[in-house]
Amino acid sequence: MDNFLNKVKEVKGEKLQISQTKKGEIITTTQRNQLKKDILNSIFKDLSEAYSFCFMTNDGIAIEIENDCIADNIKNDEGSGAVTITLDIKVKNLEYNATNEANIFEDELQEKLEKRKEQLRQKNIKMFSDAVRRDDAKKKKEEEGE
Repeated sequence: MDNFLNKVKEVKGEKLQISQTKKGEIITTTQRNQLKKDILNSIFKDLSEAYSFCFMTNDGIAIEIENDCIADNIKNDEGSGAVTITLDIKVKNLEYNATNEANIFEDELQEKLEKRKEQLRQKNIKMFSDAVRRDDAKKKKEEEGE
């Protein structure tokens, strides 16, 4: 990650021009686009040094992850026998607070987890009560047959 970390150090000292928009304060479009390009290129350099199946594309960084199952089952020449993912970056407006957004993300994950736990708890209660009901019905039927 040397290339990326070096780029981060460069950006820290860079003179950036700020413009006002309806959405808030942003880095000027030209600088923002150059910043995105430079950071993406630094990440690409780091990834391609570590992994040979990285490519720069119009969609960002494309990474092919080979998969034997896919390679064995592809019936045409179009596929590569790999799962391809793309990475791209977005320069956010200056009012974006990553710490707050991370906290919101964590809170939402926790809420989903709690909701899922409650759903499973309710499902288990229903399954248990259904089993008890079936067992009671079976016992009643056996008693009536005696």
